[in-house]
Amino acid sequence: MDDSITVSVCMISYNHERFIRQALESVCNQKTTFQFEIIIGDDCSTDNTQNIIKEIAEQYPDLIIPVLRNKNLGATKNSYDIKKRASGKYIAILEGDDYWIDDYKLQKQVDFLEDHPEIYSVAHRNLIVDKDNNVIGKSHEKLELDRYFNKSDALKLQSELFHPSSILHRNFYKDVPQEAEQLEQLKTIGGHSLLIYYLVSKSDIYIFNQAMSAWRYLVENSGSNFQSVAVKHPVYTQFNILKMYCNYRNYFGNTYNFSPIIHQKLMGLCLLLVLRREKDIKAFNFFHKQILPLISFKDLLSIPVNFTKILFRKGLGKHKWKI
Repeated sequence: MDDSITVSVCMISYNHERFIRQALESVCNQKTTFQFEIIIGDDCSTDNTQNIIKEIAEQYPDLIIPVLRNKNLGATKNSYDIKKRASGKYIAILEGDDYWIDDYKLQKQVDFLEDHPEIYSVAHRNLIVDKDNNVIGKSHEKLELDRYFNKSDALKLQSELFHPSSILHRNFYKDVPQEAEQLEQLKTIGGHSLLIYYLVSKSDIYIFNQAMSAWRYLVENSGSNFQSVAVKHPVYTQFNILKMYCNYRNYFGNTYNFSPIIHQKLMGLCLLLVLRREKDIKAFNFFHKQILPLISFKDLLSIPVNFTKILFRKGLGKHKWKI
């Protein structure tokens, strides 16, 4: 590994021909006083993504390391393989359909971590854009930023604590590869929330108020991103999220209390099974064979309690009973 690299920008792409040029150029345009590298793994795209990556890599041969696959690994394995290749002291993340909007993003974040060696990671606000780059929102709408966030904040905000395009963290893939490998085994659907809980377990995280990246919110019938998959397959998506949080509870132990989140996810999944009545899923068998092995007896008892709370919130609690 090259010790002269300060930041490894780890990128993944799959069928991002509409967006990959903007994503890559937003990284290439970073102005820094240090050396950084871009490692981009394309997961066997079936469109023109790989050709665009090759074209831009030829323009920046000393900056871009393309990993162009001829077999699809899936986003999680693709991302892990790219991060294992990272030489930098720090890692930044960008997916092929998102982009950065501040040419000094890396410099600002590296300066912060260099000035605060006790802090493990730093993030910032991000814009939310549509397929045409129109701004449709921003992160942390009701939160005060330019401050630190702790474990309690991570449990409360979950995946809303920060977007992956905004994070810069110390390179644990190089520093503690055993931990990185253990974390990889916990993933069932992406690794966004896992990264949040891991980083905040190392230290509080500082989040800048300034927006320095744009997350592209897309829901498409043919899309492979999380939002598109969740809309098409809500039951299996929610099941994998529940399974992932059960894995988190086992791994992190007393560092976090994940039980309230697990109870919430469990109740949501049960309601989906009952209300959707999906033809390809037999609700009882799915619950018995897939869900029960994951949860504790206490988790199971939370279902009727939470169901009662939902009924009261929906109006039964306001009913004027006649005696």
